[in-house]
Formats: sequence, structure tokens, C-alpha cells
Amino acid sequence: MVKKYCPKCKCYSYSAFSEGKWICPICGNDITNRIVLALEENDQDKENSFVLAWEDS
Repeated sequence: MVKKYCPKCKCYSYSAFSEGKWICPICGNDITNRIVLALEENDQDKENSFVLAWEDS
């Protein structure tokens, strides 16, 4: 997993893929050309809570 930072909404977007078109799921900004960042240890916990919250909805 990798992440990219969106300067428009100031949030990180997470993906299993680092290539191809990348649209911020929060604000719709195209962040394709932003730098791909490696996940940090605490990012995995944040991502899992988001997925669980999303599935519970």
C-alpha cells in the first residue's frame, strides 16, 4: 500500500497501486502527479478503521 497527499483537502489517499490516474476520494482533486509516499506503521491502523467504518455504513 502507498499513499498520496492532496493539497486541496489536506488529506491522504491510500491505494494498493502507485501508478495510473489517482483522484482524491475526498474532494475529487487529480493527484496523479503528486509524490507517492510509503505507508508508515500507524497508517495501517487508520486505514483499517476507515474500511471498517465504511463497511458498517
